[in-house]
Amino acid sequence: MKKSFYNLPLDVASPAITKSFFANNPRKHGIQTNWVTFEDQGMTSDTMMDLFANRIPVVRQHEFLSSEECERMLEVLKTHKMGAYDLENTWPRLGSVGITNFDYISADQDQYLHDVQQARSLQVRWKDEAGIDILDRVATKIQEVTNITTRVAREGDREYFAGIVRAADAGIATHADWAPYETPAWSVGSLVGQLTWNILLNPVPGGETIIYDRQWNAPDDDLAWRKAIQADTYHKKMLEGRPFKVMMAVPGDLTFFNPR
Repeated sequence: MKKSFYNLPLDVASPAITKSFFANNPRKHGIQTNWVTFEDQGMTSDTMMDLFANRIPVVRQHEFLSSEECERMLEVLKTHKMGAYDLENTWPRLGSVGITNFDYISADQDQYLHDVQQARSLQVRWKDEAGIDILDRVATKIQEVTNITTRVAREGDREYFAGIVRAADAGIATHADWAPYETPAWSVGSLVGQLTWNILLNPVPGGETIIYDRQWNAPDDDLAWRKAIQADTYHKKMLEGRPFKVMMAVPGDLTFFNPR
C-alpha cells in the first residue's frame, strides 16, 4: 500500500473525505479581543504606538540582521560562558547571558548596577569580534522609526543592562513582565509602556512565542494563578478562552511584543 504523510493510507488522507467525524454542527462563539488584527505588522511609528497600546500583537522588521551577521554572532556566543537563568524558580532549565532587574528583586539595587559591566561582556565581544553593536543598532532603529529619543534606562547616571541572551531547548513557561510591578521603587517602575524585542540567531526549528491578549494584573493574578513550583510562571488555566498569537521565529528578524 502506498503511504502518504505520516504513514496514513492515501484514501484516509484524501481531501475528498470532508465529512466531519462529529455529527453535531459546530457552534459559534464570540471572543473579545483588543487586537485589530492578528497579522504581523511592519515597523512604523504608528505600529509601535499600537503595540504599546495593545491594539496589535507583533511588530516585525524583516532581515534586521543578515544570515552572515547571525552566524558571526553565533560563533562568538558558542565560545562565551553561558550561565543558567534563575535556578530556584525556572524549569525547564534556561541558559542565559546577561542579567535582569527581576533577578535582583530581593537584592541590593546597587549590586545590580555594579554587575551590569560584567553582564555586557558578550555584547563587547560581539562588537569587537563580529563588528556588531547590537544594542546601538536596535536603539538607532527604534529612534529612526518613532522619532523618540532612545537609550538604555538609567538609575541616576548608571545604566541598566539590556539585551539578555537566552538558550532554550524545552521552551519557556508562561510568564509576564511589567517593571512597575517587579521593581516599583526603581526608575523603571515609573514607566507607562513596555515592549520586549527579540532576535533569533540560531537557525533551528521551533522557537515560536505564544502571546496572549490577557493583561497581567497584580496581585490578583499572582494570588490566583502563580505556581508554587516554577514560581515565576503562571498556570495555563489563567489563559482559558483568551485569543493568542503565534509569533514565528525567523533568524535575523527583529520582533517586538507587549510583555505584560
